[in-house]
Amino acid sequence: MEELTKEILSLDKEKRGKIFTLVSCLGSSPKSLADKSPPSPGVWQKLMIARAIVEEVPLLILDEPTNHMDLPSLEILEEALIRYEGIIICISHDKDFMEKVCTLSLHLEKKEQETIATLMN
Repeated sequence: MEELTKEILSLDKEKRGKIFTLVSCLGSSPKSLADKSPPSPGVWQKLMIARAIVEEVPLLILDEPTNHMDLPSLEILEEALIRYEGIIICISHDKDFMEKVCTLSLHLEKKEQETIATLMN
């Protein structure tokens, strides 16, 4: 996490500002980074998502991204991911979130001794 903090703080002012703004909109204060103290796991997750969106990385892999989020933060994340132009691979138990953000989903279900995979559009 220390390297991440250094990387974020070394970005140009405009990118850093956009990342901090998005982290704030997601319900966390990026102030801990400015103070150079390590971010909490929730802030770290939001920081990584914000950085990927701002830097327009071509692929996001998200594991339970709605954890640590209240409803207003979740709505902002949904909107940001809907507007995101890259590929998102997302693992989540939040069915509503997945339906809003994803265009294609793979549903895994364990029945008796087998796992059943269903591809859904």
